[in-house]
Amino acid sequence: MNGYYAIVEKDADSAFGVRFPDVEGCFSASDEENRVLPNAIEALSLHLKGMAAYPPPRALEAITGDPDIRSALRNGGYLVYVPRIVSQNRPVRVDLSFGDSLAALT
Repeated sequence: MNGYYAIVEKDADSAFGVRFPDVEGCFSASDEENRVLPNAIEALSLHLKGMAAYPPPRALEAITGDPDIRSALRNGGYLVYVPRIVSQNRPVRVDLSFGDSLAALT
């Protein structure tokens, strides 16, 4: 697997909270549901950055068998799969061309 399962939970008066059962100390939050996954990807990437070895991810069956996760799911939480995206932060060459109509702006 190239990612981790996360549990998303929300109380009536709170933001969406995201926690990673297999990545101790990694969490995220979002006020908007459509930002849950992008924020979780960023949190996971930043948390794992620089680690010599990544924590082993559990399979879906193991995650859903965890009593803590089962309780969260019964109480309205849901699972999302968050891919592990490793940024290389390498320079990238970009060539740009502009039409001559932009010359009038200078």
